[in-house]
Order: sequence, then C-alpha cells, then structure tokens
Amino acid sequence: MSIANMLYQLIIYPLELLYEYLYSIELRFIPSQGICIILLSFMINLLLLPVYELLDEMGRRQSVKDRELSHWISHIKSTFEGDERFFMLRTYYRQNHYRPFDAMKGVMPLLLEIPFFIAAYHFLSNLQRLDGEAFWKIRDLGAQDRLLFIAGTGINLLPIVMTLINLISASIFTEGMSGRERVRLYGVSLLFAVLLYRSPSGLVLYWTCNNLFAMLKNLAFSKRAKSHIQQDTMLENQNRDVLTGFILCELILILLLGVVIPSAVIRSSPMEFVDITDPHNPLCFLKGSIAIAVGYFGLWIPLFYVIAKKARRMIGMMMSVFSGIALVDYFFFATDKGYISVLLRYVDKWDFTISELNKNLAAVCIVLLVGIILHKYRTGFLKIVKTAELTALIVFAIMNVHAVTRSYGTENRKIEDRSKISIPLSKTGKNVVVIMLDRAIGGYIPYIMNEKPELKEQFSGFTYYPNTVSFGPSTLWGSPPIFGGYEYTAMGIATDNQEKRIEALKMMPKLFSDHGYLTTVFDPPVYLFDLSIYDDMPVRAFQANKQFPFPYGKGYGHERRYRNFFCYSLCKAVPLWLHESFYDDGYYNDMAENAERVYYYKNRENKMSQGTSFNLTFEQQYEELRNFPLITELLDEDQGTFIMCCNDATHEPTILREPDYTPVYYVDNTLYDEQHWDRFELNGKKLRMDNYDQMYHYQVNMAALLQLGRWFDYLKENGVYDNTRIILVGDHGQALGQIEELLEGEWLDAMALNPLLMVKDFNAQGFSEDRTFMTNADVPTIATKDLIENPVNPYTGKELSEDPKKKGPVTIRYKYQVEKDIFNSENWKKLVSE
Repeated sequence: MSIANMLYQLIIYPLELLYEYLYSIELRFIPSQGICIILLSFMINLLLLPVYELLDEMGRRQSVKDRELSHWISHIKSTFEGDERFFMLRTYYRQNHYRPFDAMKGVMPLLLEIPFFIAAYHFLSNLQRLDGEAFWKIRDLGAQDRLLFIAGTGINLLPIVMTLINLISASIFTEGMSGRERVRLYGVSLLFAVLLYRSPSGLVLYWTCNNLFAMLKNLAFSKRAKSHIQQDTMLENQNRDVLTGFILCELILILLLGVVIPSAVIRSSPMEFVDITDPHNPLCFLKGSIAIAVGYFGLWIPLFYVIAKKARRMIGMMMSVFSGIALVDYFFFATDKGYISVLLRYVDKWDFTISELNKNLAAVCIVLLVGIILHKYRTGFLKIVKTAELTALIVFAIMNVHAVTRSYGTENRKIEDRSKISIPLSKTGKNVVVIMLDRAIGGYIPYIMNEKPELKEQFSGFTYYPNTVSFGPSTLWGSPPIFGGYEYTAMGIATDNQEKRIEALKMMPKLFSDHGYLTTVFDPPVYLFDLSIYDDMPVRAFQANKQFPFPYGKGYGHERRYRNFFCYSLCKAVPLWLHESFYDDGYYNDMAENAERVYYYKNRENKMSQGTSFNLTFEQQYEELRNFPLITELLDEDQGTFIMCCNDATHEPTILREPDYTPVYYVDNTLYDEQHWDRFELNGKKLRMDNYDQMYHYQVNMAALLQLGRWFDYLKENGVYDNTRIILVGDHGQALGQIEELLEGEWLDAMALNPLLMVKDFNAQGFSEDRTFMTNADVPTIATKDLIENPVNPYTGKELSEDPKKKGPVTIRYKYQVEKDIFNSENWKKLVSE
C-alpha cells in the first residue's frame, strides 16, 4: 500500500463511507436523488455544526489577538533588524502567550473542510446512480448542468450560484478581519468555482447546499460570536483518568472492529479467503478494516475530542458507552446466524426474534446506565475496566492471527496441487458425475427448453423429473440428502449437527472409492470449508471456482472485502435492532455492488431489461462452468470414475445479456424481451415475470444450462458421453411465485422446494420427461444403480434406497408433508412449526 493510498484510507475513506451509508439510508425512503443530495449536505453540516462553531470562534479570537498585537509587531519590524528583530519578536510573543503557529487557527475551518470536500467529490463523482437522473430543472445529475445557453453555448449555472453564496458567506464570516484574511477566503471561493465548474451537477448541487448552510450558520452565529469574543481564559484541566479512559476506549474499538471481529471470520475458514491463483495470507484483508477503524477512532473522533474542549467529557462518555455496547453485542448477542460466504453474506436470510431484541435492548440499557455512572463518578474504576477489556481483546486478536497464520502456512503447501484441477473421465470405464447446482429451479426447464430448442439435442439422453421435492428451502437442509440420501434429511439431522452434514458429503466418495472408482470432489456446498475431511480416503479434493479469471478481474472482490470487513464488524457491534440497517442484506450499504437496487433506481419503468451488473460470485461460478471442457481429463485406463461437485451460478441472480445469457457490464435486453416475451407461455401455462428477481433467477438458470450444454458437446466429440452417467440436481428452489400450480395459498410457495433433477443414464438417447414423484435424496440410489450391488452407507451400514418416499408422505423441515404429486394441492399438508 503506497503512502498516498494509506493516507486516503485513514483520512478520506472513513468520511466517504459515512457519506455512502447516509445516502443509502436516504434512498430507502426518498426516491429523488436530488433531494437525497440536499439532505445529505444538511446532515453532514448538522453533524459538524458544533465543531465548526468552535473552530470559527477560535479563528475570531485569534483575529482579535492578531489585531491587538499587530501595532507593536509592526513597530518592532520597522525599528529593528536581523537577530535583534528576531529576539525582540520572540520575547514579545512569549510575553503575550502567542506562538507563530497560532496564526493557523484562522484557517482551521478551511483545513477541516478539505478532507470532507475530497470525500464528497470522490463519492458523488463516482456515483453511477446519478447518471440520467433529473432533478427540478437539472436534466442529468451525472453531467454538467448547462442550465443557461448564451449564443448557443451552454453555461453551467450551479457553479456560479455556488460561488456567489460562498462569497456572501465569506464576507459575513470575515467581517472585522484584516484585508489579507478577506482576500484569502475570497480566493478560496473562486478556486472552488474553477475546480467544480465542469463537475457533475449532483456534486455541485451538494457543494452549493453546503455553502448555503454555511452562510446561514454564519448569519446565525455572527452576532452571538461578536458578543463572546474575548481573551482566552484558562479552562479546567481535563481529568487525567477521563483522558486515559477515552484513549483506552478508542483502542478497544480499533482492536475490536479492525482486528478481532474480522480475524474471527477469517479464522473460521482461512483458505476460503485465499485466491489459489494468487495466494496471499488472508490476514491481508485486515488492512482495510484496520485502516478504517484507525481513521474513525484513531484520527477523526480524537480530532473532534481535541477541538471540542468543553465537550470532551461528553465525547469520552459516548465512546465509553459505545465500546461497552459493542463488546456486549459481539460476545453475547451477535450469535451464529448460519453460514457466511467469503463476501460476508449469510447464506440464509435471518431475523431476530422479539425475545432476542428485548433481551438485547435490556442489556444495552444496562450498559448505558453503568457506563454513564462510572464515567461520571468512578473514572478510576472505569479505567481499570477498560484496561481489562483491552487486554482481553489483545489476547483474542493474537489467538485469531496465530490460528489463521498457522492454518495458511499448512494449507498453502497444498495449493500447488489443488491448482492442478481436472475432471477425470475414462474413455472405456463407467463414469458417474453428480453436479449440484445450488438453487437450480426445476420448474424453469420446460420454458428454457422452449426458448432454446438446441438444448434438447445437447441434453440428449437426459430425463427431466418435474415432480421433484427438496427437504428444505436452503442449502443447509436441502444439500445433505443429495449426497447422503434419506438418512440426512431434516428429520435425521439436528439443527447444529455439522458432523452429520460432513458425513453426508463423505458418503458417496467413500462408497465409490471403496469399490475401485477414481474419485474426485471439488467445490462442495458452501458450508464445507475444510477439504481435509477427505484426507482419510483415496479421494482428490480441491476448490476450482476461484481458478479462472473473469472479465472484471479479481481485484474487485478484494476491494469490496477490504471495505466490507469493517462494515461487517460494525454490524456485529451495534444493537440488534440496527443490525439489518448495517447488514443491508449482505451489501452493507454499498452503492456500487448491489445490482438489483441499481436497476430499481435507474430503470424504474423497465428494470427487468436494462441495467449495469456485476456479481462476483456469479462470475466465478459461471467461469468455472464455461471452463469445464478445458479441465476435463480424458483417461485411457479402463477404470470407473466418480465426480462430485457443486456450482453456485444458479444461486446468484443477476442481469445477463440475452439471447446468449452471458455476463457483461452494460445490459440492454429491451428489444429481445419485447420480441420474445411469449417464451414465458407454454401449453396454456405462464411463467410469471413481474419483477427483476424472477427474471434474473431465470437468466442464471439458463446461463448454467447453456454452459453445461457446451460441455456435453465436448464429451460427445471425445467419446465419453455415452459411458457417463450424469445427474444434475438442485438442493432447493426459490419462493418466487412464478408457477401457479405450486402456490399453496398463503402458507407455502412450493417453488422454494422444487429443485432441478435431470438424469442421463449410460447410452441413453433423446430428451424425455418423467413425472414420477422424486426427491433429491434419490440421488445416491440413482448414482449407484447397477454399478454397486446392494449399496450401503459405509458410515451407518444402512442400505441406500428410495423406499421412504414410497411408504408415505415425506416430511420437509418438520413443517410440511407431501406425497405422490407436488402439483396437487391436496397432497400437501402443513404441520405444526418446529
């Protein structure tokens, strides 16, 4: 990290992050970008009002003192020369408690304004949502305003208005000051006019409002300031314990938010945060969280603490209370809410119960009360408490960093072998391939095949099972049965039984390898981070989905994680009722990454067909599927192979370019959608397409099948298609309300439980559909059929079979039962909730 970049991360980026968060919150309630910009300016000025008032008063006092001393200073300079002048001036300054550095007090407001200006400039200049957004007379907030035209030449009016306001504000502020000071401020006003004249009108609107609020502030405080201008008086010395307590609180927050919380996430699965094509210690991501934490709690808040002499005790108390709440929330209430991805998004949505919220509220109130009492009456004891907290955090940080470093050192030695990935398929033996497509939706298949008839030829030999049900609406519950069978449904696995889920992932690899099959496992479901579970069997296991470069480069994901690690830490440290506001569905109020919101705000009338898209996870998963032909290894040995993998491309909805369904940055599908909207009608039934979520799920499912179709063509060309059994299966679907037959009143959208299931057996021909009642727990039985005689689970000794679904209704996550036909509402039954 260069010095310039480091200074940016410490000084500017914390402010930019504040702008981003406030603006994101505004957009949730206000549809107008222009009003949001005005409100943002007002909020920042309101936040800084006490600080600016203190700085302005400091500057005015210094101006008065400068004028009082100016007569004798001029006299000394005109009377004496050389060293004699120097010593006389120094003596005069000392007698009047004046230091040459005090002259800087007059420009302190300007110096403070510079980093806020840079942060606002960088944020608003790069805010793509402003492009094409109109506000009042401004046609495009993302471009110059051109509000006036003189002789055919466009004139930007906003910078002119901004400069006039700035000049008026400067004249009010500098009333009674020297001519030199007036010239300096007027010069700054003109400099801003030059800098911002060709800037986007959204940025100029913000700075115009900024100057307007400054002018109103100067008008409001000018008279009061005059009556209070007097010689500085000695303020009461700050209590040493309070100062020490403030420093300890700042260190606690830096360590907790910058190191402990992020390192704990990395420690849970270090290698998930390693790009195997360019490996670095995953602790490198702490650079971002530490820099931002130091920026807030080591720079800006201490700066305000130093400036606001009279408010120091209040600021110290606020930091003491916040540090206490942050520790309590993280260690006692930031409970495990399931598996979290490397982009710091939880796999499953979660909500806090009323009981959890109430308990947290009570704890926060207690911490608040105790913090205020200790800070007011027992500052010495508070210092001891904060010292103990800081010591404990240091221990946690050391433990986490040591664990990550040790794990990376051990696993890094395996990266070279893992990077040599391949899908081995025998030319003469029997091959069995099980591909789990996360959240692949079975109900899309007829419409996909209707839109792309060529897929039926590519998928020749496949049988499509539309009447398929999953055992849960999430990966946590839907994937274990795929790999382990009926023993690993929700009825057989406790909520927190990770051991049984791992056992399910080992079942088929061990079964096939024990029967002489060359076994390969790659990219298992998201809840398995440690591939060492396969070390005790002759199985090759590796991560492949980070292996392939994609158009926008891996730097994008790194940059977002540098930012998001701190945002995630902050989310974990705030009271529970604020979690969702900070978590923001895993986007952490990121104005650049959440494509769906970009479409919504930029394309309200046509948000399904146009947009700017980037989804890091989809890119990685899509590129892996696209490269399947390149990593397929053809073997001459007459030995069977077993391949098991998971791909998440279907789990990451994003807009894609039609009709080839490829990821590009700028997408406009308007014409194709207008001409081919009837592709969502088939045999008198409609696949509902009412919103972007429905459209983008369909698109990523289509994209995955198109790439698999290319791979199947490759297998056919190389003579390994007919001797390969292929099972494509989803772990669950998604409740999108698109299929009428699967809507069971208000209590269930069975589309969430309708995963993809397609099977190609050896030497099969044609594409067919079979409406037999199936579950995704049938996969192990299908995979082993006619290959392994009387297959049994090597871990439990129980026989693999499809009998459970034949003996009666299957139970889904304790909540529902269904049998025979999922499209018949009479076959569904709602059970008492777990």
